[in-house]
Amino acid sequence: MVKEISVEFSGYGGNIIRGRIFRPDYFGNYPGVVFCHGYRTDSREFMNFPAKLAERGYKVLTFDYSGNGKSDGIPTLFTRGSHMADTYGAISELKNDGCERIGIIGHSLGAHAALVALRDNKSIDCAVLVSPPRKSGDGLPWYLRPAFAIVGQVFDKFSLVGDRNIYITMKADYRNNYEDPNAVLEAKRVDYAPRKLNVGYLGYAISIDNEQVGKSVTKPVLVIASDKDRSIPIKSSVAVYNALSSRSKELCILTNSGHSPFADYDKDVLLDRIDKFAGKYLRNNI
Repeated sequence: MVKEISVEFSGYGGNIIRGRIFRPDYFGNYPGVVFCHGYRTDSREFMNFPAKLAERGYKVLTFDYSGNGKSDGIPTLFTRGSHMADTYGAISELKNDGCERIGIIGHSLGAHAALVALRDNKSIDCAVLVSPPRKSGDGLPWYLRPAFAIVGQVFDKFSLVGDRNIYITMKADYRNNYEDPNAVLEAKRVDYAPRKLNVGYLGYAISIDNEQVGKSVTKPVLVIASDKDRSIPIKSSVAVYNALSSRSKELCILTNSGHSPFADYDKDVLLDRIDKFAGKYLRNNI
C-alpha cells in the first residue's frame, strides 16, 4: 500500500510549487526520489509510475515546475533560474521530510535539471536520465536547427517577461510519446500537454548542453534511451552517456517504448531497472 500526500513548497521567485509525495504505508526510513518532468507537460506525465516505485521502498516526490500544471508562475515559461530553483526546492522538501539519501529522475528537459543537480547539489547521490537530449533541438531535422538557434538567441537577448510574453498554439498528439495505444488513450484522458507554449523558453533551450555538463559529473548515473523515441534520437542520449565522467554509469536501451516510457510497453522493465540502480546507491547505504 502507498500513501499519497499533497505538498506545497517555495520555488523560483516565491512561486508556490505544488506536488505529491508517495510513500509506503508502513513505518520505515526510506530514501527519497525526486521526479523532474519535461517540457510541455507536468508531473501527471509519469502516470502511476511514482506510486509503483514508492511501493518498493522509496519516498517519491513529483511536482509541477513554475508555470506548469498546478504550480504558480508565468505559463509554460522555463528559464535556467526557475528550472533549477524549483528543482532545489523539491530536493529540500524531501530533506525536510527526513530523507537522508536522495536520488533524482529527470525526463527529457527534466533530465538536464537532474544532471545539473547531481553535479552541483551535495544532497543528490545518484541520477536517472530518461530520454536526455545531448542539446535542445537534437530532435529537429538538421535544416531547422539553425533557425531554432537564431530564434532562441533573439529571445535570450530580449528576455521576454510579464505582459510581453509571446505564445504559440500547438495541438497535443500523444501518439508521438507512446507505442502502446492504451498509453495514448490514458494520456488523452489525463491530457497533461498545454496547448499554448511560451516561446521565451527558447532562450533557455539554446543554452542546454548535457554533453558538456556530463563531463564534470562523477556520481552514479543511469541513462535510459528508447529506440522508438520520435522526439530525442537515441544517439543523442547515448552521447550524453558517453560524455559522463562517472565510473558508475549505466546505459539501458528500451526496445518497445517511445519518448515517455513510464506508461509504455517497457514500463515494468523500466521500473525494475530504476529500482535496482537506486537501491544500489540509496537503499543499501542506509
